[in-house]
Amino acid sequence: EGDDVDGSTQGPAKDVQISTDSSKQTLKIFDGSDGVKRNQFRLISVPRIAKNEEVVEAALRAYYINDDQQEYELQTFTQQALLSDDVINRNDAAEDSNLGSVFRESVPEAWIIRAKPKDEEAECLQNFRLVEVLMGGKQVQRMVLDSQKLILNRLEDIKKISIRQMNQTRFYIVENSKSTVQVNVFVGGLPPQLSPEEYMNILKDELAIKTERIYMLVKDTTINDKPLNAVVIPEVMASKIPQNCWPLLVFVNPKSGGLKGRDLLYCFRKLLNPHQVFELTNGGPLPGFHMFSKVPSFRVLVCGGDGTVGWVLGALEEIRHKLVCSEPSVAILPLGTGNDLGRVLRWGAGYSGEDPYSILISVDEADDVLMDRWTILLDAEEPAEGAENGMAEPEPPKIVQMNNYCGLGIDAELSLDFHHAREEEPGKFNS
Repeated sequence: EGDDVDGSTQGPAKDVQISTDSSKQTLKIFDGSDGVKRNQFRLISVPRIAKNEEVVEAALRAYYINDDQQEYELQTFTQQALLSDDVINRNDAAEDSNLGSVFRESVPEAWIIRAKPKDEEAECLQNFRLVEVLMGGKQVQRMVLDSQKLILNRLEDIKKISIRQMNQTRFYIVENSKSTVQVNVFVGGLPPQLSPEEYMNILKDELAIKTERIYMLVKDTTINDKPLNAVVIPEVMASKIPQNCWPLLVFVNPKSGGLKGRDLLYCFRKLLNPHQVFELTNGGPLPGFHMFSKVPSFRVLVCGGDGTVGWVLGALEEIRHKLVCSEPSVAILPLGTGNDLGRVLRWGAGYSGEDPYSILISVDEADDVLMDRWTILLDAEEPAEGAENGMAEPEPPKIVQMNNYCGLGIDAELSLDFHHAREEEPGKFNS
């Protein structure tokens, strides 16, 4: 309710509000009959050449509704809408429902978002199941409840465990699906630089059990005194993604920004499909890139400091040869201390509590720019003579990535002072 605008002091028939960008237009969106009666609405900004479907999608996002846009429609705000009691089944806007574009020469300022009426059907209870969803900090957990389980009893059980968990739990009625779902499990923490056969042998020896138990067993498994981690990765059906669509892959470091990252993690999982929002402290960035490996075009949003951004970019360098979209655009939400990289790329000096939805809009409208990024190969020095047995084990080469950009401010002033001092007394600055 905090995002609603009270329009009690405004009339519904005012001229259309035009945003500062002449190519966009601001519309009022009322949430059904209740929003009309209370005269409360939310504002959306959409391109003037947007299709009906795009405006419906923007209206749903304004109310944090992540449903199929085909199940909703926009109706013009008229005085008749205020007087009609059976507005949910009105068809007075049918002439507009098939228009290719919402915008014409004369466009109403206000619209009403409604669920499309459906024909009544006698549904069988066996065709549905009750799903419990926990919007936790590390990941979204789903559990199908027994048909005999009472929701109130389940809530009482959760309340005894944790009040916070109870507030983060949702229940959904879901239609049973006959399709088989393939679930991938990302296992991290394995020793590096092994052959594929060696990795397979490790997994077979350590995890030779049924699939449904692997996830829990990985948490208790160590390889070379290093614990493994597992992240369940859903399958992305890339063939179903429309053309000219750029899904967003979000990485959040919950420890950045004085724990502001954790709040953003919850917000983004509510605004987006929660499976496309990854917590970096749970497996790092590789699970997210593996999930999007078959997506033809996507963008990345990194929420964290310069170190977090470098971490994600380094992982992208490692896996880019396995990605269909090998060079996704990367946006930054600065949550660190200095945030030099965020400043250089004009993402600001740091996060100051902006609305997460407005951040997603900024990412969508941002322009791509090139950044000077280097991959450096460091070779080890030749082994010294007289090593044990006359043979010394050579060190493997080290690969590091470097971002090359210019900083202005106190760091530049200190560097200039250092340069002047070295010119005056070069003898004091021998390395």
